Amino acid sequence: IQDLAAHADSANRDMLDADYASYSIGLIMEYPIGNRGALASLRQSKFQRTKAIVTMQNTADQIAVSIQERIRQIGSSHDQIVAQHAAVKASEAQLSAIEVTEKVRARLTPEFLQLKLQVQQTLASSQQAELQAMVDYNNALADLARITGTILDQHRVEISMSQVVNGQGTPVTPPTTTSAPTSAPAADMQRSDSE
Repeated sequence: IQDLAAHADSANRDMLDADYASYSIGLIMEYPIGNRGALASLRQSKFQRTKAIVTMQNTADQIAVSIQERIRQIGSSHDQIVAQHAAVKASEAQLSAIEVTEKVRARLTPEFLQLKLQVQQTLASSQQAELQAMVDYNNALADLARITGTILDQHRVEISMSQVVNGQGTPVTPPTTTSAPTSAPAADMQRSDSE
């Protein structure tokens, strides 16, 4: 409501009478043409999601291949332990037979002593190879546990994330038992030796 007058009295009177009223109406309307910005953002988000899924699948495939390799390596190492244990037993039997022959013979020849030394060397090499096979087997087990993420569980290590986040260090719960775990083939070998 507006008023025009020469004096304030008449202007107030005219304004109260509403003689000079004016009105204005406006309309603002937006319509996006093509909505390109939003569609581009949607396409980019879909691409990033697809890329993340492909990356996750590739990582899962790599882990699966690594696990299969470690399982194959464990089987191979176990077979190697069995073969080397049989070689040790054969060398021990051969050395035992030579020692019996040595007791029976009255005179030792240089060829016989050379044979005995070779058998002893073969026995030592077989024992060394058997120990190396056991080491390889245990390393393969540790690699499998590392790849599958169970190595901390096997050693009963627990990490409290609340203390790590609060900056109180990494609390580690020690294992409840102090005996070292033995591998199954090594334990089987010890049992078969005592039989």
